[in-house]
Amino acid sequence: AFESGADAIVTWNTRHLGPARSLGFEVSTPPEFQRSLG
Repeated sequence: AFESGADAIVTWNTRHLGPARSLGFEVSTPPEFQRSLG
């Protein structure tokens, strides 16, 4: 996983998604992240 800014995490490990979201992070998989960059 790598971080892009302090509040966004991009990871393939779906086990990270729930805990990170519950802490208020924005979490996405790399393809979603690429789309969000437009």
